[in-house]
Amino acid sequence: MSDARATAKVLIVDADPTKLQALKAALMTAAYHVTSATSASFALTTLERDRPDLIVSGSRTEDMDGVEFCSIIRSDPATHDIPFLLLSGPTRPTPWAVAQAGVDMLVAGDFVVSTVLDRISKLLRHVAPPAEPGLPPPPPLLPRVTVPRAEAGAPEQMLDQMVDVGHVSTL
Repeated sequence: MSDARATAKVLIVDADPTKLQALKAALMTAAYHVTSATSASFALTTLERDRPDLIVSGSRTEDMDGVEFCSIIRSDPATHDIPFLLLSGPTRPTPWAVAQAGVDMLVAGDFVVSTVLDRISKLLRHVAPPAEPGLPPPPPLLPRVTVPRAEAGAPEQMLDQMVDVGHVSTL
């Protein structure tokens, strides 16, 4: 178990309580600090109190879709740089919507916990661990580059760079 994993905070947002509990249990077993919500509005309230290192959202929450939720996260200067993993079922959002929202990674297809854990681990590798008390914060491992939406390029090209399709049927 790495130190980054032991201190990484993950916020999971999904309307499906079964999927939410399965992912929460797996992340807690893997030593992540986990907060969960079934609605995006509750998750946004949670963000004001406790900033996570990563947000994992299903394509649907109780009050909005995951793409809209990501857009709200990206529009807030306090949260715009939090990595965002979007989980979609067999019906995935359009490439244009995903690119415009600023989703970091999309996992489409069947929900497989091991696949999601792998993608979470990959995204968190780019997040600097928190500083020890009394020490200055470490520099970011990889700075987040924000591309103005009008200059973002073809959404299909951007989607090719961020989509991971998890069509694994068993663990």
